[in-house]
Amino acid sequence: PCTTLSRARRKRLRTVEAPWGVGNLTEAEQKQVEHGNGCIRITINIIRACVRYKALFLLENPLTSLLWNFVEFEQFLGHEQVHEVVADFCQFGIKWKKPTRFMAGNLSAEETAAFGVRCHGSGGICSRTIKENLLVYLQKIFVA
Repeated sequence: PCTTLSRARRKRLRTVEAPWGVGNLTEAEQKQVEHGNGCIRITINIIRACVRYKALFLLENPLTSLLWNFVEFEQFLGHEQVHEVVADFCQFGIKWKKPTRFMAGNLSAEETAAFGVRCHGSGGICSRTIKENLLVYLQKIFVA
């Protein structure tokens, strides 16, 4: 379902206003959306059970993912047992920034603090490695 939740798609199958899917989709696109919706419903049910029974859970998706626009996930973040952590993967050795949001349930802020690290570099330079991220490097090669 991740591909249907991405804002990077040329043709958006979902929007902030229509997170469960937009109209006028081809049959193949509709199948993609329906498959994604099934996965999202299962995820919602699992998180509901985790909150109810105080089980640990961690949900990860890109920071800009349309997943975070579903009312159900916004409601989970309002629960006292649930909080969010945002991290940039470049801070863990990945060659691109990839801002990512984690929804943590029944975990303390202290337990999730280790992966809530943000990049403070600018112009495509990682604040941890002081090197260009992969996207900036490739743009220099192919756009120049």
